Amino acid sequence: MEGLKPPSPMSLEGDVGVNFRKWKQQFEMFMLASGLDVKASVSSEQKVAILLHSIGSEVYEIYTTLELSDEERKSWKEVLKKLEVYFKPKENETINRHMFHTRRQKDGESIDSFVTDLKKLAQSCNFGDVKDSLIRDIIVCGVIDHKVRDALLRETELDLKKCVDMCRAAELANLQSKQIGECGSQIDAVSRKPKYKKDTRDDHHGKQSRCKACGLKHGKVCPAFRKMCHKCKQYNHFAVMCPSNVSSSSSKKAKVYEVQESSSELEETDGDEMFVGMVKKKEDNVKYVNGISEWFQKINVGKHSINCKVDTGADVNILNLKVAKDLNLYVRPSKVKLKSYNDSKIDVVGKTTLECRIKEKKYDVDFQVVDLDAPCIIGLPFIEKFQLLKKVHAVEQNNVEYLTLLSCSDSLHERTVRVNMTRQRFGVVFI
Repeated sequence: MEGLKPPSPMSLEGDVGVNFRKWKQQFEMFMLASGLDVKASVSSEQKVAILLHSIGSEVYEIYTTLELSDEERKSWKEVLKKLEVYFKPKENETINRHMFHTRRQKDGESIDSFVTDLKKLAQSCNFGDVKDSLIRDIIVCGVIDHKVRDALLRETELDLKKCVDMCRAAELANLQSKQIGECGSQIDAVSRKPKYKKDTRDDHHGKQSRCKACGLKHGKVCPAFRKMCHKCKQYNHFAVMCPSNVSSSSSKKAKVYEVQESSSELEETDGDEMFVGMVKKKEDNVKYVNGISEWFQKINVGKHSINCKVDTGADVNILNLKVAKDLNLYVRPSKVKLKSYNDSKIDVVGKTTLECRIKEKKYDVDFQVVDLDAPCIIGLPFIEKFQLLKKVHAVEQNNVEYLTLLSCSDSLHERTVRVNMTRQRFGVVFI
């Protein structure tokens, strides 16, 4: 190990107490690795000379002022002890403890890096036997993921090792979940089937092209014929194929539509364009219970509760930014892009995960956070997970005025959705 070099000279700038402790550890490792600490061919005076040469001229000047006996000056370990006594009072224990107690995990910092820095800070705080328990406390208070903090607080017997292991496991799970989620998320898919069926028959050319008026493949009669566009108010095309769109057919971004009025005519939508059908206007073919025109569901999040709109046509859940701030939630970056019904961009602040509870059921659910003065929305995956709706498969059609399609749980006012089979155009009745 003759190629080993001693550590660089010690710096007297900054916290000299910390600087000396680090330099001492490096020099002791050098002596051990090189074998100089036990090498008989190297005298004690030579070892002291190696130490004083390595530590630098500035510290050597300090060494000359120290009171050492002749025997102590011959032992490199005794010289280190005297220098340690000299530099140790230079450490400010109060400042070191303040830095330790105020340390918090930084955004993007791994749990291992956070714990390592806490252990370094604790070395200069003289905590003694309670050092590990104090490090554990700072991890619990300073971890950036509130869900991990809640899990740690629920543990009755939590030592430092168990605390770090739980944080590492949660960090790995979040990373793997993020990798899975990077495959992409399509949101707010159309849940209603179009009024007009696509003609699956090929024309005389073999394959039919997509219609520029309705966006579908069909026979001679276009579904958009004599129909008014809800966007430009012109006739013979649907809004999804409206000429006012900059690039409606080529856009692959997920769009969010909140329908303010329910129309008797169902507009066709392109496969790449999606919306949330939130009915707000009372129609002749709709019956309302107790004057309630919208479905809301109360969700318990910790000690708080959120009142959310229920939208079976949404593939994601939407959370108001104000609600996220009120609950002091951690918001992660999100790649989802949203647009409103009038094609204006909706800024997605990020996404967050909530531990939602309805009665006895409790699940972790992702929400997209938007900066809008709008109600929170829960979509179909949420509804299915909490079983807020249940399907009714047994249906009899002979001489029956209504067909029962699905019914709602008591949390959605015990409603049953039926299709009026007696009308030429099917109407939906909520009873």
